[in-house]
Amino acid sequence: MLYQDINYYHFQLENPIVVDGILIEEIYIDPYYEKHNEEFLESKKKKGIKLTSQELKERIITNEWIIEFVRQLDTQELPNGKRYDKWVYYPKEPFWKYHRSYCLIFCLENGKNYIEVVDCYRESKYERKKWIK
Repeated sequence: MLYQDINYYHFQLENPIVVDGILIEEIYIDPYYEKHNEEFLESKKKKGIKLTSQELKERIITNEWIIEFVRQLDTQELPNGKRYDKWVYYPKEPFWKYHRSYCLIFCLENGKNYIEVVDCYRESKYERKKWIK
């Protein structure tokens, strides 16, 4: 959607990917995902838990993680997304990082060569299934 009042992070892909038959050369990331990081850190602070730099590295979602997740979409066919005007929204999960699962919410605009990442957050329901086996 690329709202003018949002300061998106913008990345040009050196090696474009193909998502659902669309050549993707750019990624726009809505900074909304940072809210989840803040909530996580605040919950740890309230509990008096101090995280090491390594623990922070393994738990704080970054633009680099999101770009890595988007790259994993390369050559994938996507299930039917939710259409809104000229946009199609997709939730995609799980993506794995440091033995934790994450969900990526993104959208594609008809005829455009970029992907907009709307949100990224931890989705632990897959972790439980993985360890039950």
